[in-house]
Amino acid sequence: MNKKHFIFLAIVLAIIGFKVFLSPSPSTTVASGGDYQLTLVTNPNPPTAGKDLLTVSVMDSAGKAVDNATVIMDINMTTMNMGAQSGIATPQGSGSYALNANFSMRGPWKIATAVTLLDGQTLNKDFIVNIK
Repeated sequence: MNKKHFIFLAIVLAIIGFKVFLSPSPSTTVASGGDYQLTLVTNPNPPTAGKDLLTVSVMDSAGKAVDNATVIMDINMTTMNMGAQSGIATPQGSGSYALNANFSMRGPWKIATAVTLLDGQTLNKDFIVNIK
């Protein structure tokens, strides 16, 4: 391998290494109101077309995690009908609930979230995410 090829390869590997080590953390959207705070985290960040993991965290006004809730997410594109997705998020512990989503195209999507607490109280929050 000549010197030019070696330098080129070293530069390419350095760029790839920086991309891996500097990859962004999950995207977070917080909604608060009343006695509870709902936080939506998407992974990857920014959310991309294809399969993404959506995690909703439920906290009370004291910042304590709310477990044993039922979290349902309805997912729809806001600008055109791309078919609806919905599902019950799986409890992850510590007030977190996760659901896999499949965003079929780029653009704005609404994640309508309904959280039903043990006492029957329902919390509703719509999150808008822009798929890249």
